[in-house]
Amino acid sequence: MVPKQIQTSYNCQPKDVEWIITKEKFDILQARPKTTIFPIRENSHGQSN
Repeated sequence: MVPKQIQTSYNCQPKDVEWIITKEKFDILQARPKTTIFPIRENSHGQSN
């Protein structure tokens, strides 16, 4: 997958990838670091929310 290849190319940091598909091709417009990743907390039953 292209987003995974982009992430791997940049020290495996999560990326926000903006892309477009037209009739002729697939293009990456930009890829930037994700800045809104929050830890997932477990509920009282030990399950992720």
